[in-house]
Amino acid sequence: MATSIGNASLEPLLTDNYIQLEMQKFAVKLKFIFVFAQAFICLFGLFGNVLALIVINKKSLRNTSSSVFITYMAIFDSAVLVLHAANLVRPRRKLFIHCSLIYLTDVFTFCANWVLVIITLGKLE
Repeated sequence: MATSIGNASLEPLLTDNYIQLEMQKFAVKLKFIFVFAQAFICLFGLFGNVLALIVINKKSLRNTSSSVFITYMAIFDSAVLVLHAANLVRPRRKLFIHCSLIYLTDVFTFCANWVLVIITLGKLE
């Protein structure tokens, strides 16, 4: 039963508010899932990079040029993951920190990509 004020009905207004409330609840749940998934990727990515650094820097593999580049790539990738994790937990109101984290993430990603190019060009020769 719809309540009427004059010729207007309140039912569409109640329905619109209900839809907005449900959309907000869904957005909060979805944000939690995304943050959890990103944190999971950061943790296991860091774990994998630490394992790569341990294996590559064994005495038998340490003196090759490929091990140096793979070490650099693991360090740059770890830096990207740490900066991304810091971006997940930082307060959203600090614009300078946000811009700094995004800039540094882009710089380390750029460096890691160029290390990969160098490794690829070294394998072609």
